[in-house]
Formats: sequence, structure tokens, C-alpha cells
Amino acid sequence: MTTFTESAHPCAAILSEANFHRSRDIVTVASGQGKLAAGSVLAKASGTTTYTLVVADTSSTACAVLLYPVDATSAAASATALVRDAELRGGNLLYGSDISTDTLKIPVSEALASVGLIVR
Repeated sequence: MTTFTESAHPCAAILSEANFHRSRDIVTVASGQGKLAAGSVLAKASGTTTYTLVVADTSSTACAVLLYPVDATSAAASATALVRDAELRGGNLLYGSDISTDTLKIPVSEALASVGLIVR
């Protein structure tokens, strides 16, 4: 029997969002990030305009969640992300490989909450 692995569905992390897509914005994912799946938690280093996959260091702060897959392997890419006023399914969020435990996810959830993105 063949085994199939289902990837993250676009917008699957959304529990609720503000009316008229007020929660969404177009962001620029930095070049070199590779292929990011829907539900990836994004961070933005202070003083920059591009977003990267969130990691456990303190040089950037989680502030957005990717809604659709994007390929930023060789060039920066525009993407739609939740950036304010939404509730998210915690089980559908994807983090950098160094954020693998619930303890490491707590500061990320707190950072998202500070911009109005509540992880349930």
C-alpha cells in the first residue's frame, strides 16, 4: 500500500480573523529562506523590511504567519501573511528547526500575541 504525506493546507492555521481580510498583509520573505509551507511563523529583525522563518535566537521577533506556501530559495518573494487580529491553531504552525519543544514555542506565542495573533 502506498503511503501519502499530506502537506500543510493554505490558511489551515486560521481559527478566526478580522473582517474584510484586515488581518492580512503582503510581506517580503527574504532570499535564501527556501520553500516555506503555509503556517510558517515569520520573524522580522529590527531595522529590516524582510521576513524570515522564526528561530530561537533573540535577533528577530515573531510577528507574522504565512498563509500560502512560498519559494524564497534564490530570490526574495512576496507572500500573504497574517500580521494582526487573528486566532491561530497552534498545531498548524511551523517553526525553525531549532524550535522543537513547547518550552521554546512559548516566547514565540507571546511575541505573536503582542501583535494580536493569538495561538490557541
